[in-house]
Amino acid sequence: MSNLKDRGAVVFINAWVPLAPVKSRPLAVLKPASCDFATDPAPFRGLAYDTTGLNHNPSHEWVSFRELAPTDVLLFRSDTVYHGALDDGEGDGAAAGSGHPPPPPRQSVDLRLVFYAAGSEAAVEAEAEAEAEAEAEAVGRR
Repeated sequence: MSNLKDRGAVVFINAWVPLAPVKSRPLAVLKPASCDFATDPAPFRGLAYDTTGLNHNPSHEWVSFRELAPTDVLLFRSDTVYHGALDDGEGDGAAAGSGHPPPPPRQSVDLRLVFYAAGSEAAVEAEAEAEAEAEAEAVGRR
């Protein structure tokens, strides 16, 4: 995210949307107040430049969102809120020997939204691109 911040990005928002009712591996988010941002961030899958991974800390406080439906949307700041799928024991193995079928796998979309300050380099570029696309579309209709 640092390269986006260098270009004037000011807010990073995730929009998490379930595509079907969530019956297994619900989304969990970490309360930012329980995270030590100096020591908890870690490289994601060994990528040193990507610190979206998280070191374990017993002080972490997680909140899970079970039973969400496609009409629900969770919005959170992705630069200060860690999130992931919660393995709550309700997944594929939970039904073994119970006579009940396992719940369906979670289906969801995670959208990343980046907001730029008005007048920033990236905002000016985006406005110019939008104007060029609108002009090209108008020319195509003539």
